[in-house]
Amino acid sequence: MSLLNLAFYILWLVLFVWALLDIIGANKSMGWKVIWGLVCLAFPVAGTILYYLVARQKDMHLPQDFQK
Repeated sequence: MSLLNLAFYILWLVLFVWALLDIIGANKSMGWKVIWGLVCLAFPVAGTILYYLVARQKDMHLPQDFQK
């Protein structure tokens, strides 16, 4: 395994674990958590990317200082 492959694997693993912890700790319904958890577990790479692009995007808000 090359160093570049190892770096990508470690980066993906960190993002995958972070996504699962974010899903568990989200202030959402249990159904929402189960669905996104299953998506990330069934499709580890694509599910994690999809979670960050779709589901998490809606929860991101700018701090009060930037909202004008």
